[in-house]
Amino acid sequence: MPLSQIKNGKVKIMGFAGGRHFQRKMLALGIFIGDVVEVIANNSPGPVIIAKNSLRIGIGFGMASKILVEKID
Repeated sequence: MPLSQIKNGKVKIMGFAGGRHFQRKMLALGIFIGDVVEVIANNSPGPVIIAKNSLRIGIGFGMASKILVEKID
């Protein structure tokens, strides 16, 4: 399921649906496959704010729709 569909809670990054450029951008932001992040805010169709450790990252809705995640309970 895409990150853009998650309203809040913890998720595990399962993969990226974008090309090489998109994958490089995610790696530059510090988002890796297998990471567990928390969705802080999802202002659909605005930015999605995620937390990784003590870091907060804002991702545009289009980019968030290319990040495949699995919800963690």
